[in-house]
This record gives sequence, C-alpha cells and structure tokens, in this order.
Amino acid sequence: MGALFATAFVASLGNFRRGKLNLIAALMVAVFLVFFGLSSNIYLSFAMIGCVGFCNTIFRLANNALVQSRTPDEYRGRITSIYVLDHGFQPLGSPAFGLMAEDSMLGLQRAIVVFALVALLVTSYISLKYRQLWRLE
Repeated sequence: MGALFATAFVASLGNFRRGKLNLIAALMVAVFLVFFGLSSNIYLSFAMIGCVGFCNTIFRLANNALVQSRTPDEYRGRITSIYVLDHGFQPLGSPAFGLMAEDSMLGLQRAIVVFALVALLVTSYISLKYRQLWRLE
C-alpha cells in the first residue's frame, strides 16, 4: 500500500527538487526500518513496513528520474543497465543478515535494527559529504 500511495504522491508533485526528495526518502527508509525492528506490535509493524514501502518507492522514483534526466541520450541504455544491477547485488547482504539474525547471535529484530542503523549512517554520511545532491533538480 505504501508503494502505491508513493507513486501517486510523486506523480502529483510535478516539477520538484529530486535530489532533496531522494535523500530525505533514503534517510526515512532507514529510520522506519529501525522503528520496524524495534516494534513488537503487529499493527505498528504493518504501519512501519508500509512507511518503508512508501519512502523506498519515492527514493527509487526520484533516483531513476535523476539518472534518466542527467544521462545523454546515446548512453541512456548503458547507464540504465548498470543502474538496475542493484537488484542483482541485493542477495549479497542476505548471508550476513541471516548469520546475524540467528538466535545465537542477535536475533531477527536486533539484526534489522543493526542493518537499518548502518544504512542510516551511510546515507547520513553521503548526505553531508555530498551536499550538492540536495540541490539536484
């Protein structure tokens, strides 16, 4: 549901600062994942994962728009093929997450919080180090 609402939301924005929206959405994905990992209430967990879907979709839409609008026409196909490689690399984090989530290490909830905090730290670092990203249109 969150992803569906995010698509309608971004479509209604028209012309907007994609860089700012992109960074805020990335930060919020990590924040909502932390709350999701800390939650022990099923209804709150559903709400948090809906917020993750909402923010993640906003991030992907704004990020894709930035990549497409800044790429010269003759390179767009090549850049797009590199851009979608992230789907192939996602499983690389799964073994580390699985090991951390085992009961003998951290447990599932704590592993989610640890990975979300790492994502929050990395995104915060990028947001502060590359301030020009905030101004991208």
